[in-house]
This record gives sequence, structure tokens and C-alpha cells, in this order.
Amino acid sequence: MIKLHNKMKKQVDSIEEAIHNKDFLKVNRLGISLSNNNEELMQEARDLSNNEKGRYVNTYA
Repeated sequence: MIKLHNKMKKQVDSIEEAIHNKDFLKVNRLGISLSNNNEELMQEARDLSNNEKGRYVNTYA
């Protein structure tokens, strides 16, 4: 999860650079990639949350 987060930070930096250079095709491409990575990150967070809930339920069941 941390690797993905770091990758996303680099993508944001690249987007800012592309905006500065007025390379809007690159901005669009990087924005789509960033959005996909965000979905993946959120899914990982949900999976971790569900694992924790399962552990809690199993402990007290």
C-alpha cells in the first residue's frame, strides 16, 4: 500500500509539471492513471478493514 501511495505522489508531481508545461494530453493520461491507482488504494484499504473486522468478530464469536 505504501508503494502505491508513493507512486501516486510522484504522479501528482508529474501532473503539476505537465500543467506548468501546458501538456494537457499528459495531464489527462496521468489523471486517469492516478484515478485508477486511487481506486486500487481504496480497495486495499477496504480489504484491510474487512480483515480487521473479521478478526474482531472471530475473536468474540
